[in-house]
Amino acid sequence: MSKDYWYECAEAALDEAGITATDEQIDLVAGVFQGCHENYGTYSGDEVFSANRSAELRRQEEELKQRAHDAEEKANGLQYDLNAAKSNRDFMTRRMQYLEERVEELKKEVSS
Repeated sequence: MSKDYWYECAEAALDEAGITATDEQIDLVAGVFQGCHENYGTYSGDEVFSANRSAELRRQEEELKQRAHDAEEKANGLQYDLNAAKSNRDFMTRRMQYLEERVEELKKEVSS
């Protein structure tokens, strides 16, 4: 915030209180206002809360990233298992067809 802002605040506050002040005195009060404003976060705990909240949000973000990574790994593993099961199914289907054909051939041999 600009110095003009704090000067205007100090000038307005002094005027409301009915206090006449020189430009130097208004500058001094404006500097105090500005310093008080800058220290308010520390006094009220907002800075500490904000820092703690930021750390908590970062921790949660990392946790979500890890969960997403774990879920992706699990999905990849399940996809691998599914592909293997499909391949096995296809092999077993072909094997059953072969065996059925062989049984039919043997039946023909026996009946002839």
